[in-house]
Parts: sequence; C-alpha cells; structure tokens
Amino acid sequence: MVAALGLSHGRMASAQASASGGPAPAYTAILGAGDEYIIPPDTDVGLPIPGPPGDGLLEEDLIVVHVIHPPNDPDGLPFPIPPDWRPELCPLQKPPLNLQCTDLLADGTVNREQVDGTYTWSCDPTSQGPTALFSSTTTGLEKTAGVMFTVEEVGSAYATSGYIRVFDADLTFDEVAGNPQDTIEDAPGFFVGKGSARKPLTLKLEPSDPDKVMPWSFQDGVPHNGPPPYTLSLSPGGCVGIYSQPSGGTPLTGDALQWGWKWNVGQHKFVEQNAPTQLYVEPVSAGVCNLNLDLQFNPPEGFGDWYMGLMPYTNDSVKVTVVDVDLDIDGVDDAQEEDPGGFVAVNGLRKKILLAADPHTIGPVNLDATAGSDKVALYGAPSGGDPLGNHLHYDTGALVPTQLWVQGIAHSDAHGDVTITLDGTAGGQHFTDTVKLTVVELKSETVANTPANLARTTLGIGEPVVCYLRPAGLIADWELVGPGSLTGQDGDMRLFTASQSPSQSAVHARIAALDLVLNFNVIAPNAETVSWSADEGLGVKGPPNNSIGAKSLFSCLTGPTTVSFGWARLRERIADNPPQKVNWPDGTEETVQPWERIYTVSQSNHSWDRVWDGPHPIGRLWNGVAYVDFSFSVQVPLEYLPEVGDWVPWFPGQTHPREYKGADQSAKVGINVTNTASSRDWQGPWQ
Repeated sequence: MVAALGLSHGRMASAQASASGGPAPAYTAILGAGDEYIIPPDTDVGLPIPGPPGDGLLEEDLIVVHVIHPPNDPDGLPFPIPPDWRPELCPLQKPPLNLQCTDLLADGTVNREQVDGTYTWSCDPTSQGPTALFSSTTTGLEKTAGVMFTVEEVGSAYATSGYIRVFDADLTFDEVAGNPQDTIEDAPGFFVGKGSARKPLTLKLEPSDPDKVMPWSFQDGVPHNGPPPYTLSLSPGGCVGIYSQPSGGTPLTGDALQWGWKWNVGQHKFVEQNAPTQLYVEPVSAGVCNLNLDLQFNPPEGFGDWYMGLMPYTNDSVKVTVVDVDLDIDGVDDAQEEDPGGFVAVNGLRKKILLAADPHTIGPVNLDATAGSDKVALYGAPSGGDPLGNHLHYDTGALVPTQLWVQGIAHSDAHGDVTITLDGTAGGQHFTDTVKLTVVELKSETVANTPANLARTTLGIGEPVVCYLRPAGLIADWELVGPGSLTGQDGDMRLFTASQSPSQSAVHARIAALDLVLNFNVIAPNAETVSWSADEGLGVKGPPNNSIGAKSLFSCLTGPTTVSFGWARLRERIADNPPQKVNWPDGTEETVQPWERIYTVSQSNHSWDRVWDGPHPIGRLWNGVAYVDFSFSVQVPLEYLPEVGDWVPWFPGQTHPREYKGADQSAKVGINVTNTASSRDWQGPWQ
C-alpha cells in the first residue's frame, strides 16, 4: 500500500480522499488494506498512521510516504513481516546494561537541516524532550507505534511504519524455584565452593532460532569470506569449566563454545549449528568469573536493505564467585583428610595444617576445634611459642594465615575424634572445610607389677613389656630396631621382650606418616642385698660332739630394684679356677668342690639362698694343743646368661664366709655381697 502525498504549508482540513485520487482542498488520509492514495501537491494531509499529538506533517516539497499496515496473519501476529522485509532488531532491556534501541523523535518534525538521518517516534512518547529511546522488557515482534522518516535530501522523506524484533540471549544459573535470577546474577552474583558439584547453566534464545530473523536468501548468498549472519558464543572466565554433562567428560573450550552459522568447507556454504539449551558449570579455582553469552547479528555485504537497527547485539552475563575455603593436613590427600584423617602424637612433633580462604575479600573466617578441643592446641610455629587458643577469628580471608601447627596434648578416645573446621562467609552462605585428627600415644606397660612404675622404659635383662596404642583399635606397622623380640598380631599392641644382654632397643609404631617410638634401655643386675631368714642346722646337736658346721637361709634382693629381673637367667657358683683350698688347724688341706646354682628371682627381684658348710670332723679345729678359732671364705660369683655366649659375672666379688669358734666348736655361715649377713646364732657342734 503506497500513498504519494503532495504537501504544502497550511492547516490540516478534514476531508475524505477519493478513490480515484482526485484533487481535494484538504485530506485526512485513512488507509485500508490494499488502498493507494495520491495526494495532490499543495494539500494539507494528516499522517496515514497516528502521529504525535497536534498538526500533521507539513512540508513544501513532495514527500512520498510508504505505509505498511497489513491485516493479522494466521499465526496470530498482529503485524506479520512481509516475505521481502525484516524488522529492526532491538535487544531486550534488562539489568545491568539496560540496552535500548533507536532514537525516537518525540515532536514529529523533520528539520530541513537534518539530512540522511533516521528518526522515529511513538504514538504516545513517555520521554521528555525532542528524543526518546525505544526499549522493551518483553521479547517478541512489535509493531512500531510511530513513523520512521528517512530524509534523503532537504524536503524529501520516506515515512514508514514498521516492526521491531526484540531479541534476547539469556543465561540461567543453577535455577531453583523462586530464584530471582536477573536481580542477583550480576550483583552480587552466585557463590559456589571450589570442587563442589557441577551446576546447570541454561541457555535460552529469543527467538529460539535466530536464523528466523534473517532473509532466507542468506543461506545461499552469504560469501564464505564474509562474517557469519549471526554468532553465539559463551565465555566462561578462568575459574570455572564448562561441560556438556553433569559429571565426567572433558571441558568445552574454544570453538566448542561458539554456535551459529559456520562455514562448511565440504558443502561450501554456511551451516547453522544450534546452541545447546543446557550446559554445566564446574568450579575449578578460586576467583570471580563472568559467564558471558553474546549474540551478534552481522548483515553480510550486499544485504544493506536488511535494516539491522543501531544495536544488533545482546549479552547476558552471570557473575560466579568460586570460593575456596580449604583446610588441609600437610601430607594427607584431600580425599583422606576426614577418613582416615591425620595423626599427631601426644607431646610429639606438631602437625602442620594448611589454610586458604579465597578470594581474600570473603569473611569473616573462623577456625575452630569443634570436637576434641581438650586434646589439641594450635600454635603459630612448628616449635616453641604459646598456644593460640582453639577458636581463631579473622575478619577477611586476607588475614587468614597459610599454615598453623597442631600439638597433641592428650590421646584421643576414638579414631578421628578431633575435628577442626575452617568456615568462611560469602554471599550470605557458609563455606566450610573440615579435617579430622587422631591424637595417638604409644604407651608401654611392664608385665611385672613391681616396681610400681609400670610405664618405665628402663628394663631388666629379659624383661617383657606390652607396647600399645591409644586410642585402641588403630592399625600400625610395627618394627623393632635393636636386640630383643617383638611379638603379637593385634594391630594396636605388641609384646616387646628385652634382650638377655644389656642393650638399647626402639619399638616403632607407624601410622600413615606418623612414626611413634618407644626407646628402651636394658640393664643387667649390679647389686645384691641379703638378710638372714632362718638357721637350719646340720642335724642333732651334741653331745656327743662329733662334727662341726652350720646351715642358714638368707633372703636376697637383686638390684637395682627399679627394674625387674624376673626373666633373667642367673646362677651362682663356687669358683674353681684356680681351685679353692682350705687349710684346717689340724693340718688337713681340703679342696672346695665346684658347685653351681642356676636360679631366677621373682618379678620383685626376690630370691632365697641357702648357705652351709660341713659337717666336718670336730678334730679339724684341734691344732694339737687345743680347739682354736678358724674362719675362711669361699668365692661364689654371681652371673647371668646373656643373649649370646657364656655366663657373664655381674657380681664377681660375692663370698660366703665360714666362721668357727674353738671354745665350744660352734659355727656360723654368711653371705658377703653389697652388704653382709650371717647366721643369727652359733650352730653345733653336732652328734
């Protein structure tokens, strides 16, 4: 429908134009579908579609106005697009860009001085002043509510009603019911934890196929060296990865994140590649990322009649902050930091923990020993210093130290009963990481219940001691370094049996990187104290007095008494190298017969020793004149049997003294070691 209007100065008169287009003094153009009007020159006319309030457009030269005003089409669009024409494109108005389109001329006038410009206005401009901007908060095809004039030269213009296609490219991140995406997706955006599950990212285009807004001839007419008619691209930023599936797969990069028309070498033409409707975002590193979805229309050369508007581009962005609140145990993989967790020894080396709270702007950040706080203490250095307390507060992530140390102060009651948590706040959410520790103690308990200190690590030769871990139930790798033996099959317990020789040995229990050690010092006996217990005699006391001698029982205590020699192999023997000789007063020479006693002591180091001499003939004391006093000692060294080799003296100077009294021929025996003890009473003579 075309109306050629000749215009001149004057006021607009209300008159019906004739179908034949004959002259009339004044016209108000009322155009219908399929009508065409010729307006004579020097005639005031009203605009064929509603213009701004007031007079119609007046010009002294001929102005041809093309009016497009077809009826509704079967698809329900109020203003269908003719096959040979495409609408002006306008991006959807949305935060934060508030994109708008083309200038609208609010007063409806075209000045002579304005040449080669485009001017449009709406029927009911809402802006003040000579210009306004078209914008829309809904997508779809809209009829321009005004007239667009293209001034080719002074005094000539084309006025056209038309269409605006409001298009959009929209990202929706991790959509949930009631989530106000557009109001928060850029400020403050979304906060996700590093290493958390992938979040869905929905891509939505309006129209869903951007190809529909372009002339159909593009598909065959676009040269391969020209820009593609439209492109859609997604830029993920550096802190996330984009995937096509919720788990597994490889990240999409480069060309895999670009869609639209792409040149196909084999087909020698552009082929459209549609974008997916959903992708997945994986947080990979701490930082702030802007996910940008860009839709760009590119009119190819030779299609200048396809009016693209002033802004054939739209963008949607989603701000994603990847928060890394990370607490690690030095030397322990992330997958194992809670089970089995870390291990620290009671009063042993401190265990280093590593802290991170990124980006540094998050906060506050708190570090707490949320369980088992009575078993550990936090320090700022690997040794020395004062404990920091078990609740540490930092206003921002920038103030969080990168490392601290944990000291074990009491063993755990159960595996993993110490929990340390790092908690950071970002975007109103709490991001936490937790590690678990077990405070381990390697303890020992002697089998002997005396001495009272059962935890001692100085042992007598051959002494057994139970080595065990607390808390119970732990599995360790055990090793003995040094002499002795380590037996048993329980994971948290072993029996260490000391060597039968003086030595040093170390029992190791290794759990993960923790090496717990008990060092044992094994000693031999070096002292003996004795006391009289009983006089036993050698028979029936005389008269008649025929023999002499004595026998007594002594109580012996092997020392030192700070250990137990209850498992030592001991003996005393009468030295025979050289043989010991006794020369009695009557001139008789006797050789002391070799003799030995192999014995053990109790766990408390106690033993009994029975000493006797005789019976000898009473005449041994007669020197030819009278019975005389006589005494001698027998050397009886004390020895132990070592782990390897022959007996070793541990008290070589022990003697057993014999004492005879000539006046009544009575006798006593005794033991001379660290101290001396002898028979309480004189014994004999005997029948």
